[in-house]
Amino acid sequence: MTRVPASIGLAVAALVLLTGCGSVPDFSPGVAARVGDQTVSDAQVRDVASVYCPAVAPQLQGQPVPLSQVNARVAGSLTLRSAAEQFADDEGVTADASYQKTIDQADKGGQFKGLTDDQKDAVIEVGGAELYAAAVAKSVGSDGEKLFDQWLTDHDVEINPRYGVALGDGKASLTDTSLSYAVSDTATKAGADSPDATYVGALPATQRCG
Repeated sequence: MTRVPASIGLAVAALVLLTGCGSVPDFSPGVAARVGDQTVSDAQVRDVASVYCPAVAPQLQGQPVPLSQVNARVAGSLTLRSAAEQFADDEGVTADASYQKTIDQADKGGQFKGLTDDQKDAVIEVGGAELYAAAVAKSVGSDGEKLFDQWLTDHDVEINPRYGVALGDGKASLTDTSLSYAVSDTATKAGADSPDATYVGALPATQRCG
């Protein structure tokens, strides 16, 4: 059965596009990301995360994660999807039919069972962002992925460093975009890709998912 890629994946590989010191742009208050001449707001990230978290919480199997990681996942996905939509418009294409086919198969397979309509939309929007970007690149042609990466560079797509996520290779990945270093034990645990379970469990309910 075909699955929606990364529909519940919160710990993604760190790498790809590190923002160097001195090159981090200034972000206006309330702006989570700049995508060409558009922006993704912090409010959008919070709104989607507030629906996405309860949708995927059962899949965490009692192992909660910091809400900051959920926010990072959402911020990266919303940015990637916005970029892919603009790239598609510039290229005069729509996402390859494989995108909707995968979503429909996931639906028929019961992957969205028990979710409200809003939760289903959030899971598709966040978890399906990479699939959507790949489908757009496929429609563009054999050089689609390369052209999309170049589009990201040419349009100065940037995510607010506080989210700790970056785009590259058609993906949104957790990475260290901070200009500071975590020196305390608590800060180190908070910033880990797989945070310490005791630390996460001690967080207030409003700061964790699951």
